[in-house]
Amino acid sequence: MNRLKKVLISVAISIVTVNANAWPWISPYAYCFGNPVNCIDPDGRSTWVINQGDGKYQVVGGNLNDKDKNIYVGSFNKKGEFVRGNSIGVTTSMTSFYNSEAQGGGQWSVGSIIDTNDRSGDKFLEKIISNNPPMIDDYMMNARNNKPYDFKVTNGTNSPIKGIDIYRGMPVGENGKGQTIYTSARDIGNIAAGYVAGVNGMSWEASRIAFDSYQGGMEGKSTRNAERYGWTMGYNNASYNKKMDNLLRSVGSSIKSLWNYFIK
Repeated sequence: MNRLKKVLISVAISIVTVNANAWPWISPYAYCFGNPVNCIDPDGRSTWVINQGDGKYQVVGGNLNDKDKNIYVGSFNKKGEFVRGNSIGVTTSMTSFYNSEAQGGGQWSVGSIIDTNDRSGDKFLEKIISNNPPMIDDYMMNARNNKPYDFKVTNGTNSPIKGIDIYRGMPVGENGKGQTIYTSARDIGNIAAGYVAGVNGMSWEASRIAFDSYQGGMEGKSTRNAERYGWTMGYNNASYNKKMDNLLRSVGSSIKSLWNYFIK
């Protein structure tokens, strides 16, 4: 209950910039033709994969420091060095296929498969990125472990799927250069969380307080990167009036949920 109170406080103190409504003829949602993923330029580092055929690629490593966001297809030479080939696209964040919270300081999701034909993540985000996005309290209730919005284990269904790889990869759109954007199932859930916070008018600072409070401590870099990506989509692709309306409805809905909890 203490966590919920902290989240509600952070919602109430969030600030929405008025500049988003200054030029309505180029409304934030209009520029991206209804899909904000298309016009966000992800900041990532290169991910390395090998071709498995049938549009599938296996993650074998990457480089967090090369200032390159591409996913490169390649092979290993006799010295065990990865020889880079062509790029199949870019990632939503530098840690989409990297677990920064893993023991030993982090590790790549070696062995995970990026399936270029998998549209489950795109469909899930499309459901979230709608004219009527989830209210904050509704999202919180359904985004807990093994709940419907916990995409990494549910794949968009209503229940967890046993043994499913949380770092499985899939396309979620294109950037302004026409490159396909890929991300992991783990990131998709966190992108959705960030989007809900942003489109409901929460500032990034307030969103961070809410996320960390909900988890009972500071979240890892991999999680924060994905949430920031989603928050940018939500915050930049809704007008000031829309965000204010969403925020007020979320606050009202949260208060109602809290009241119902106490009177049970």
